[in-house]
Amino acid sequence: MDLVDTRSMEVEVNIPADVYRLLGNTTDAYCMAAGVRYNLHKTGELVKADANQLFTVKYALDGKLSAGVNVDVYINIGGDAAISGLSIPAHAIFEEGGKSYVWIVGEGDVVKRHLVTLSGVDSEGMAVVTSGITVDDRIVKAGVKALHEGDKVKVVTQQKSNVGDLL
Repeated sequence: MDLVDTRSMEVEVNIPADVYRLLGNTTDAYCMAAGVRYNLHKTGELVKADANQLFTVKYALDGKLSAGVNVDVYINIGGDAAISGLSIPAHAIFEEGGKSYVWIVGEGDVVKRHLVTLSGVDSEGMAVVTSGITVDDRIVKAGVKALHEGDKVKVVTQQKSNVGDLL
């Protein structure tokens, strides 16, 4: 026989590192189960990532569900109305010494590290940068952790992914 205490329910969420570092800007969180919305309140987090580079965050659930029910979790980080700046992929940002940076591709396709200020993420999941880059800067989006100041990179332009319109 299993005994389950249903007086307080908890939702456990595994979050990728790119999103985890933006959790300080969380405005609210909720989950959906069978078409019903349940508000969530953060109760704890594990500050060490697992082997898949996912961080575990725990939320208390307002309401009652059956134990073991799967839910869809929504975490609002900032909000488009409250955030203004340049939106870039969150994986283009890296941290050193507690500060956030991006690699800018300069003359001769050489990268230079730029300090940036983040204000959250937009509704598309893109990081919003409020200072440190301009709309004209070319930002490295892949392999940011493998680069060093002054490295030369090969700039690749986006290609059509459905060649031949087969999909």
